[in-house]
Amino acid sequence: MTIKILRISDDEKMVIHDTIMQYGKVSNSVKKAREYALLLKDRIPVVMHDLNLLKECSISCLQLKNLPAVDYRQDLDGSESETMALVIGSLYSIPFQYIQQNHGKVAAEIRPSVGREITQSSSGKALFGWHTDDAFLTPEVRTDWIQLLGCHNQSHSSNYFLRLKIY
Repeated sequence: MTIKILRISDDEKMVIHDTIMQYGKVSNSVKKAREYALLLKDRIPVVMHDLNLLKECSISCLQLKNLPAVDYRQDLDGSESETMALVIGSLYSIPFQYIQQNHGKVAAEIRPSVGREITQSSSGKALFGWHTDDAFLTPEVRTDWIQLLGCHNQSHSSNYFLRLKIY
């Protein structure tokens, strides 16, 4: 698996932070998020070219470093994570979500909630084994890419990504 690492500059980090804080809800931040994504896209044309050629992709994973993490608070409504997912997702294409999953929200909030900490769910901290979220779908309607974005990770849980070629 080939991993490409791109470190976000401090100026770009501030733009993301300002987008998240000033524009809040995703519906109000689409334009600003797209503008930011285009700035980043200019910095990584080779990476974007490879990601757009998914069938012949030489890069399995693009890791962005130095993103602005939002302090974990129980009262967050999820708009910060949704906006950051929109900004980063706009680098590749228009982000989408199944309307049946989380009511079509762009970002699924995965964080512990009181009483569910030990469950294997988006509300728990229990370790998940290797799995795929869309194996039940036929190949022509499976997702082309997946975005794992850690905004809240107090326990510093690890996430692993594995690209499989199916013959």
